[in-house]
Order: sequence, then C-alpha cells, then structure tokens
Amino acid sequence: MDNLTLDDRFHLLLHKKVMNKRGTALRRAKKYYKDQYRKTGIIPGPLLLAEKGIMEGRRCSGRPRSLDDEARKRFIAMVKASCDPSNPAFIFITRKARIIKNYHHWLQVELNRPVSISALRRSVKRDNLKPYLTRPDFDDDVTTSHCFDPAPVFDLIQMDVWVPEQKLAHFFQTEKNTLTFAPQQVRQYMKYSLHKTPATVSIKKTIRCDNRIYHVTVGADAFSNHKSTPVKISRYHDKLFIFELADNGILLGEAMPMIPPEHPVKSPVIDIEKGELEKIISFLEHHDMTVDRPALIETYHKGLSLERAKSIFNHNHNRYMAYRKKMKQPDRVIGMAVFNAFILDCQAHHRKMPVAPYAIHGDA
Repeated sequence: MDNLTLDDRFHLLLHKKVMNKRGTALRRAKKYYKDQYRKTGIIPGPLLLAEKGIMEGRRCSGRPRSLDDEARKRFIAMVKASCDPSNPAFIFITRKARIIKNYHHWLQVELNRPVSISALRRSVKRDNLKPYLTRPDFDDDVTTSHCFDPAPVFDLIQMDVWVPEQKLAHFFQTEKNTLTFAPQQVRQYMKYSLHKTPATVSIKKTIRCDNRIYHVTVGADAFSNHKSTPVKISRYHDKLFIFELADNGILLGEAMPMIPPEHPVKSPVIDIEKGELEKIISFLEHHDMTVDRPALIETYHKGLSLERAKSIFNHNHNRYMAYRKKMKQPDRVIGMAVFNAFILDCQAHHRKMPVAPYAIHGDA
C-alpha cells in the first residue's frame, strides 16, 4: 500500500469502502468521497479507517451509536425476561405479542426518550435474540417424573357419595369470608365472554365483517403496516372487540363501523363500559350533532379526548346555537354543519397546543 501513488491508494480504499453497497447508496458514496478528494487532495478519514478494517459508518464519522449501551442492555433484558414466566425482570408476554414494535414502545416509555427501532432490529440479529422472540408460550415437554402413577393412588382412595347442593349449602351457611365481586370490578373482563370468530385486520387498519367495514379505533399500533394480521373478533352492538388469534388470546383493540347501523344490532345482555370514542359520539349526538365517523375517528387519533371535546363544545356553545338559529335547513343538515364547525374548532385547538422541542427540531 505504501508503494502506491496517492490516487491509486484513494481508489483502492474507495473500492474497499463501497464494495458491499448497491444501487443508489453505491453511487452516492462514490460521488461523495470523490468530491471530497478532488476538493482537498487528501484521502477522506473514513477511507483511512476502512484501511484499518473499521467499516461502521457512525464510528467512521465520530457519531455516537444509534443504540446506546443502556438502551441495548435493557432491550436484551426485556426480550429474555418476557418469554420466561418466572423471571421478575419484566412481564411475561405471549409469543404473538413478542414483536419489535411492542418492545420499542415499552423501551421508549421506560427510558422516556426516543429509541431507534431500526437499531433494535439490528440488535436482534447481532445479539441472537430471535430464539427468545419465537419461543413457544409454554413448554409441551413437561416432565412427569414427580407425578404419582394414577392407578395405585386411586386404588387407595375411598369414594363417598357426595351431593354438591348439600355440601355447598353447608359451606355458605358456615363460612362468612367468601369472596364477592361487585359488577364494576369485573366489568372490563366481560368482553372476554363474548363469542369470537376469525377475522383479518388489513394494513389500512380495517376489518370486514358482515359486509360492513370497521375501522380500528383503539390499539391500531398493535397491527402491521406491511401485511394483514389474522385475529379473532367479538361483535358487541355496533363495535368489534379484537383479540389475538389464539383461543385464550388477549384483547388487542376495538373497531367501529365507518357508517352507523340503520337498525339496532342484537348483542348479549351484558353491561360493558363504553370506550372513550363511543362516549364522545354519544355526547355529540346528545347535543343534536350529526356525527361523521371517519372525520371524528381521524380527529380522535390526533389526540381528542372526551374531556377536551366537552371543553371545546362548551367554549363554542353560543356560536353553535347561533348557527342553528340562522340556518333554515332540515335537522340532519343543521346537525352536520354544527359537527363540521366542531371539528374545525378541534383542529384549531390542536394547532395551538405546544409542541415539544425535539418535535420542532426533528430529533424524534
């Protein structure tokens, strides 16, 4: 290498630096280094580092790693602990939910700062975490060496005539500290008792059920933007509960139809609390607005809450009443006009909200 001319050495190191690149990345890198060499007459530093075998881009440029040691170690600990029910370092997570996107969200919440999801994907490959992400939820090869042989054991048992009604009646008469649950304590779990059917969440976060299109309103982040996600759904009135595909799958989200049903939908007689979006719709319809669901869902995903909806409505109530008095149209048209005014007020309120500094500077 020392016997080469400066130009020959530059071209040799440039080839070593870009030989694994393809397409646009190759052309851009060659042009960048050639321009630097032409302007300065000095071989760029990254090429000199490539001569020593240092090929990583951030290290060559002196920039810090996209995934620091704290985030990397915590990510590895999360992944390993999440597939072990006995590990107290993190919560146990089913195999279906062990996806990089979920860990990315949990890591950002825990560290309270942005984390590169691309760096997490590279870490999975570099740190060999894929076996932990794909490990089955429960090991089927459970050893039974400590179990009794059923035949001899049951030969030793004397079976008496046992009448459940009499035994339980005596128990409830004598025992005072039995467990009791108020309806509101188990209300959120009642949705698991509904009948479930297979369905698919599209990449546009929609579900087709009974020739109607439902839009995912809660938990949209749990579904892929690149391929459809098989799930199970339960219909309750005019909305869907979305569960994992497994028989004992957890609740992933909710979906509502873009157009409300013309007739009431028959559902089991159980009391399930309404979601926040449903409460917003009920509030607006109570005030005689004709709700355009797609527009409201879009505004809801931008941060509209029930409390904020009430605040915006109360602040502009007099103006809405003035609209109603001026318009000489059918009630439905008036309701739609007032709703559109409400949505515009929500958008104006959203624009006035303070923005975090990192969002302004593009560091997120």
